[in-house]
Amino acid sequence: MGRVAKRAGTLMKIAVCVEANPGTAALGATALALGLDNAEVCWVHAGNDTFAPNAVPRGVASVVAITGPELARPHSQSLAHVLLTAVQRMGCDAIFCGVLSNAAGTGLLGAALAVQWNVPFVAQAHAAHVRGKHMHVAVHGASQIATVALPWPCVVACVPASADLPMQEAAPQVRTFTLPELGIATEAIRRSSESISAPIALRRTKTVTSVEALLESLLDRSH
Repeated sequence: MGRVAKRAGTLMKIAVCVEANPGTAALGATALALGLDNAEVCWVHAGNDTFAPNAVPRGVASVVAITGPELARPHSQSLAHVLLTAVQRMGCDAIFCGVLSNAAGTGLLGAALAVQWNVPFVAQAHAAHVRGKHMHVAVHGASQIATVALPWPCVVACVPASADLPMQEAAPQVRTFTLPELGIATEAIRRSSESISAPIALRRTKTVTSVEALLESLLDRSH
């Protein structure tokens, strides 16, 4: 997969990360991206399944899927590495995702993408517009809405939305790539997911009923 140029006349290219069955998180991110002027919007998915969405919103220019058995249960860090590799090959200026975009619903994907890309990141976005080389994003706070200006490239995690998006009559053909085709070592992804997802071995617990017993337990290095 070589680097893909933007379409003529477009200001920026946005990749929207979607699940196997895009729900309100993915559709909310898609709606936000499609609302930007002169933006080319692409869907990108990574998983061990064959990605064949029932419908693709009108305005989504292309759909890319990365597949492989190593992506059956990837950790957010591994998933971010795979998605970011594809996004960079696609020549995208920004990544949109839902706030709970990964299968486990942990909300770590957006942050992992931003850390690995070394770009600004914002979560809880519900509106956006582009001005110059900055994306101005409205963010939900605890009691108010704040606007943040992010330079390109950037990662934006969007709040779920039940946007009634019109769908394309003929969805774009899904371009499917394997990890080796993207230059990604499959064994590294598998080992990374296994090591990060391994349960943490906890020290045994001990019940104490007095201050003296507590001090004795704290000084006991055998547990």
